[in-house]
Amino acid sequence: MLSVIVPVYNVEAYLPECLNSILSQSFRWLELVAVDDGSTDSSLGILAEYAAQDPRIRIVRQVNAGLGAARNTGVAHARGRLLTFVDSDDALPPHALEMMVRTVEADDAEIAVGAVSRFRDGESDLVPLWVRDIHDTPRVVSASEDPSVLRNFYTWNKVYRADFWRRERLRFREGVLFEDQPLVTRALCRATRIHVLDEVTYRWRIRSDGSSLTGGMYSYSAICERQRAIALTSEMLAEIEAPRAIMEGWQRTLAEHHIPNYLAATAPLETSNEYDAVCELTRSVLDVETVLGMNDLSASSRVMLHLALRGEQSQVAEFLEKGGRRPETACMVEYGERTYVALPFFRDETHLVPNEAYAVSAHEQRLWTAIHAVDWAEEGAVLRVSGAAGISLVPAGEITVEASIVGTAARHIGTAVLCRVVPGSADGVERPRKSARFEIDVDIARVTSEMREAVVGGVHLAVKVTQAGVTRSGPMRGEAGHAYIRRLRGSSVDDVGHGVISLSWTILHGLVLTLTDREVIARRMTSGGEPDRVRLVMTASRLVPHRVIVSSAGVAREFAVKRTGSGTYAADLDVGWLKPGAWSYIHVADDRHRHRAVYGPAIPSSEIGTAGLTQHTGTVGNLYVVRQA
Repeated sequence: MLSVIVPVYNVEAYLPECLNSILSQSFRWLELVAVDDGSTDSSLGILAEYAAQDPRIRIVRQVNAGLGAARNTGVAHARGRLLTFVDSDDALPPHALEMMVRTVEADDAEIAVGAVSRFRDGESDLVPLWVRDIHDTPRVVSASEDPSVLRNFYTWNKVYRADFWRRERLRFREGVLFEDQPLVTRALCRATRIHVLDEVTYRWRIRSDGSSLTGGMYSYSAICERQRAIALTSEMLAEIEAPRAIMEGWQRTLAEHHIPNYLAATAPLETSNEYDAVCELTRSVLDVETVLGMNDLSASSRVMLHLALRGEQSQVAEFLEKGGRRPETACMVEYGERTYVALPFFRDETHLVPNEAYAVSAHEQRLWTAIHAVDWAEEGAVLRVSGAAGISLVPAGEITVEASIVGTAARHIGTAVLCRVVPGSADGVERPRKSARFEIDVDIARVTSEMREAVVGGVHLAVKVTQAGVTRSGPMRGEAGHAYIRRLRGSSVDDVGHGVISLSWTILHGLVLTLTDREVIARRMTSGGEPDRVRLVMTASRLVPHRVIVSSAGVAREFAVKRTGSGTYAADLDVGWLKPGAWSYIHVADDRHRHRAVYGPAIPSSEIGTAGLTQHTGTVGNLYVVRQA
């Protein structure tokens, strides 16, 4: 069993969404340990209402003691073999726990680490760049083998083995901010097997009113607490005699991802208290020689840290004001075999920043992609993708683009047609963003014939770009809210000789093609003519559906199935009992009690909307519905 620990304090506006996302998980064998940390709003009442409907919820009450104490209380009451944490203003994607539990069990890992997205109400989720870097490829590693995992030192978005947690005597600091940084870093360092997933398993909310605990992280007191957390982490690494790779990885995490953000937030301020505290923090872990020696550090971070260690607050503020953190708008200059990005103060002797600080690192030379249009071609089952791609911060040179499908059975599917290359300027100074425009035709019949039975789930469209001798590969991504994604999400092609192939879009993988050889496929879901009733029409092969089971928020109800023709079936479903906003999983069973998922993407979204529902599909196309509020 998995214990899901949820600390709760005055989150009445966000708590229902959080609880719904947990209780509607495809992984059902869990307990939800909700620790009410002395809430003064209606949070406790909301918990009680949910607990009355779902026996998997246990409520633990305590006098307000802070986030760290609430998490410790939750661990003390947890009964599962596995542990995970969810903050009560955040949410989980529907298959998050299933994916993490499966990887921990299958790989005998102590920790599973999922990717994170940020979200605001009413806006599309975004995945931070550091998340894409760490979670581009699924793998099982240790921190010494792959120190990049140390960047992901948040408590949530992970599943831990409970025996590992207790064996390491892990306990959150109480009554302080950043209570999890030393603890999670220790856990990552002590684990021998960490499974890094390439799927988003946690949705981290950005509150519009800035009222979260991290909302005031750049205040003087918060900066001092961050320095204390960093000092404790450094002491811990020394205590466990962490290998050099981990020590360097920890330093890079601070130098690239944390300290520059603190400098950017405090240098422009009129007062100096906060900035001085950040400089003191910086000097406690870094010096100029170390910074200049970090070849994998971005030029922007390297220059800003150099200015903070050797210069004045006004210089850092000027660097930021002139675009120091926007290298994509700067020019590039080649000296010998190295490329430099002309950020503010480059070649400016008055600021005493050496040229080597401006050297472009391989880490900065990133693949970028843009999708301009996606559609099914008129001549048949051909998916046509047009867009552009390139590599940031590389000199001028010929650009080539190749496309492939990547997944369980990666196959080459053709070379993109190179339509346009943006040339470099003629004066030897290059703009860092040049691109190749192209079109890719994906022959669905060819793709499915190459997938065969090897593919479980889906494959995504990837490109390999070579520019000026530098090669980068990755998925074709677009914008989450773009019209073509809304239109094509869930669209499908039948009769491809191997089942149904559908198109979806994910934040990390971009365009995803899913091939399914489903025994039960949902074809229509329409209003049944009565309030709160819908009719589900299905086709089935090799199995005769006897009943439809709808599971939602820990409750399951069954509905009879009628045969309506050769291989076609229908069921009238009561949806009035579904809790608005909760994910509801639909599957079938035959008269021998064999259960099968119902494949969902073939349902036109316009139909399901008339029934007051929205349709969602899981990682392999399984049908979920959500009743609209």
